[in-house]
Amino acid sequence: MRGTVSFKTCGSVLVTGANRGLELQIVQNLASGGFSPGKIIATTRNLSGSQVETYLMSELHLLVVILYVVRQDSIETCVEEVERLLDEDQGLNLLINIAGVNLEADFQVVTAEMTMENFRTNAVAPLMITKVICGRVGSGGKGAMGIQRAAVVNVSSLLGSVELNWGDRANVFKWYPYRTSKVSVLRLTSRCMAVDLEPDGILCVAVHPGWVHTDMGGSRGERRGAPLSPEESVSSVLSVIGALTAKDHGTFLNYTGEQLPW
Repeated sequence: MRGTVSFKTCGSVLVTGANRGLELQIVQNLASGGFSPGKIIATTRNLSGSQVETYLMSELHLLVVILYVVRQDSIETCVEEVERLLDEDQGLNLLINIAGVNLEADFQVVTAEMTMENFRTNAVAPLMITKVICGRVGSGGKGAMGIQRAAVVNVSSLLGSVELNWGDRANVFKWYPYRTSKVSVLRLTSRCMAVDLEPDGILCVAVHPGWVHTDMGGSRGERRGAPLSPEESVSSVLSVIGALTAKDHGTFLNYTGEQLPW
């Protein structure tokens, strides 16, 4: 797709949670799709035995860093390593916050602990990672808003949209922890980060990757009729990300590119 060509002129990309699922698929597509950015930095909680470690063996320009997204000390250590991996005086061009969890729970079984675990991973972690990255590494380029300069993409979900989840739709997925955390991601991206990072030229967007056959969406999603494969979702998402411009700043985009209400 056309937007992916832009990655050839993107100096560096950081993808969180890249040991499985859509996260790993993003790394694989970037590394082997014929449009690789200058540097691909993938994070994983555990390097040994992870799928990304196996993939790393065949992709010399892929760099892997340990990151446990819910621990502040791990975030700080990860960013220090990212600083070392980037060229001197070069910031990061694109941060894709996609690491996430989904603890399925309806009104009868949901607990505070389940809700907080989802919230810490899906909403708080992207905030703290972005804060440290922007404060320590900075943006990677100049010029118009986009991935050649600096962009933060937070992967959310259509299930986080208040407007789109009512009536029959609201009765399909009663995932209290997941849905409330994804509402927070949309607010965080579109009305918090987008406001504060705009003066520095850092584009902020939330993206819905579609309903995908993954462990999260997933093997469960397949049973419920999830229409997308990881390859189909990621191919579309990367095309959307590559085509981002200032007009997309502060929006919530579908994997097909159209703007979604939240």
